Amino acid sequence: MDRKVPLYANLIRFHNNIQVASDVHFITHDAMHVVFNRINRLADERGYSFQEHVGCIEIMDNVFIGSGTTILGNVRIGPNAIVAAGSVVNKDVPPNSIVGGVPAKVIGKFSDLYEKRQNEEYPGGMRPMNQGVCPQLVEYLWKEFDDSHESSS
Repeated sequence: MDRKVPLYANLIRFHNNIQVASDVHFITHDAMHVVFNRINRLADERGYSFQEHVGCIEIMDNVFIGSGTTILGNVRIGPNAIVAAGSVVNKDVPPNSIVGGVPAKVIGKFSDLYEKRQNEEYPGGMRPMNQGVCPQLVEYLWKEFDDSHESSS
């Protein structure tokens, strides 16, 4: 899995039971100081130079971060949180929440999804194993998918 770790990886703190999907970017700094300093090439000589802006990222316990997410500096993702795929997290994520979008906003509760999934079972003991699915499960899932999407076609 591809994870984008920034120049200042020591500004990221991971707690316990965290899953990070592929292609997640942790952005602990930006390069705006370069742009700002180039506006006035003499800035350094006059003592008006802009400094690099850096910030910490903290991921608390029991967090899932979906694929393609970008997390900006000075953000804490609270405990029991889910960040939906493709989100841009530019502010703190509250505990027990699901966030998604650009910028990420609260779209649900962690506890609701936990409750929903707690008793979920596949028929006949079929379930994904070792990153694979048996042909019977594939057939079952496609039937469920097609049935649930019939009304929208």
